Amino acid sequence: MLIGLIITIVLQKIELTLARKEFARSADSLEAQNINIEIQRFESTFFRLLEFFDACRNDVEYKSQNSEPKLGREAFRGLYNHFVDYELHDWEHSEETFSMEPVWSDKSSTAEGVQRAYVNFYKGEHGEDLGAYFRTLYNILKLIEQTKNITDKQLYSNLIRAQLSRYELLILFYNILSPYGNEKMKELVMEFKLLKHLETELLPEKNRQFFDEFKT
Repeated sequence: MLIGLIITIVLQKIELTLARKEFARSADSLEAQNINIEIQRFESTFFRLLEFFDACRNDVEYKSQNSEPKLGREAFRGLYNHFVDYELHDWEHSEETFSMEPVWSDKSSTAEGVQRAYVNFYKGEHGEDLGAYFRTLYNILKLIEQTKNITDKQLYSNLIRAQLSRYELLILFYNILSPYGNEKMKELVMEFKLLKHLETELLPEKNRQFFDEFKT
């Protein structure tokens, strides 16, 4: 009787150990399945947002007096040149050429002056298109940041960075210096190094100092 009881207890312990191992395997399998589902949902949302972001870019328009309206990446080039020429410079009459010439504004050499210049630029006719563009970019970056089970977040942020033209990066730079992007967007741009390939030689010389904190 005693030997039979001992054998029964030993068998029960073995069965319990096996059951625990099986439960652990099932739990691990379920967790892995849930992680895969989360990643699939993330990637589905990420690529839909990326498509929407491209549509927002293509909707950005720049009109100048002497040429046809430009859209998309070409519009960003026009917007950037307009911002530099008309917001960071003053226009004065030249006695030599008898025409109006751009003259660098001293206030544009200060952070406060640059912020005011961009706010004035954004509040004009360009804010609506740029607002949708930057809100979408922010939401994509936030999605990457908040999704927990992505092991290589830089991979996805690199896909975004690869989409940005030189003039988009320049406009983004001034946007995050301004009140519109300084509070939330700036942190994500720095975390994911979106300005890594910004060509500083395209910045006005007296604004290049503001890029120092973004160098990696």
